[in-house]
Amino acid sequence: MRLRKGVIAYGCVIPTTLILSAGVQANDVLDQINQARISNGLVPLKLQSQLQKAAQSHAHYMAINQISGHEEELGKGGFTGAGCSERVMAAGYASGKCSENISYGQALWRDSVENLFSAIYHRMGFLCFDFDEIGMAADKSAFKAKTSEHPAYYAYVMGNSFLRAACSQKSVSAGFYGMCRDRELVVNQYEYEKAENELFRKSAGMVIYPWDNQRDVPPAFENNEHPDPVPGIEITGQPVSVHFNPHLYRNKKIVVESFELWDQNNNTVALLPQKDKVSDSLNGIFTDFDFAWFPERPLLWDSLYNAQLVYKVNGISHKKEWSFRTRSLPFSHKIVVNHPGQKNHVKAGVEYAVILSPELSHSRIMSLKLEGCYAGDKCSVKAHNFNVASVIQRGSTTLTFRLHDGTHYTASFVAN
Repeated sequence: MRLRKGVIAYGCVIPTTLILSAGVQANDVLDQINQARISNGLVPLKLQSQLQKAAQSHAHYMAINQISGHEEELGKGGFTGAGCSERVMAAGYASGKCSENISYGQALWRDSVENLFSAIYHRMGFLCFDFDEIGMAADKSAFKAKTSEHPAYYAYVMGNSFLRAACSQKSVSAGFYGMCRDRELVVNQYEYEKAENELFRKSAGMVIYPWDNQRDVPPAFENNEHPDPVPGIEITGQPVSVHFNPHLYRNKKIVVESFELWDQNNNTVALLPQKDKVSDSLNGIFTDFDFAWFPERPLLWDSLYNAQLVYKVNGISHKKEWSFRTRSLPFSHKIVVNHPGQKNHVKAGVEYAVILSPELSHSRIMSLKLEGCYAGDKCSVKAHNFNVASVIQRGSTTLTFRLHDGTHYTASFVAN
């Protein structure tokens, strides 16, 4: 299968791809991932040397072959195992159970992890109940200079310490076999099942994202995920998701009665149809315990949102309420373009953030053109993300936004 550039999650969910970015130290990345896990009552991930080795080997394989994917091909440089399970066991990890995310891109790992959490299937990967160990690596072997400007190939590999311990015991006369690095090892069935469920028992009953009181939440999901969670839609608001602990809710019927999201002015946010096991049947990633809601348009920058979930468990009603705040922009002066051709008055020589309203942000900014600025006027224009540009200008100018879907919008500026 040909894969897009990006990241692929495997283990907790089926293989998926997403364009991501690269960057910083492993501990910084781990702290970022664990902030989401700890805030939700999940066991934090810890670095583990054998998983680290497996991550390094696969990142190197992808880099020297300049390919992005979960599978490795025997005979190609850097081959250590066809799949994640084979590679972690080749690295000495006792258990064959693992989850793997990979990414290829540029910039910072901070952005990489952030985009993973915005992409619903990848979010589910990092918020798995049943992993507590991780190895992470990056490789730039495809580039001679290996500067910070070059993209890297990244691998995140997760495992379960309790299963690793179970697979490190002496063989018994009867039980499970073929589950561990030592394929002949027989593990006591009770001990293996106990180990398999231990992390579920240690975790909270419900995981939500964005979590309660989370700050600096990206307002949008730029849809380059595969499988596609919202076919035909390029940009939505940050998806809100709820995941119930399969161990605690086993044999219980969960029915969502309603989910609502309001902005700080108490305006109801329009949502796409609920994503659950039934509506996700084509991709088959959601289970009976997973639910998500995508706002139809990007959320507002630097705004408080309130969420309310009403659901039943075996016929008994429950309600969950929480709030989160979206990211602020690092600009002192801001203008929101609410309609094409909007006329704006600005101060000459002052930098403004020019923001397309959620209604106009159905596709990301591809290019900008500032007209009416003459030599010596010291004008500037720069795109910052999917719907934000910055402008410094003098006189009267017109700014044209060209979006990825081919749409063009203009806004005019008169400097005082």
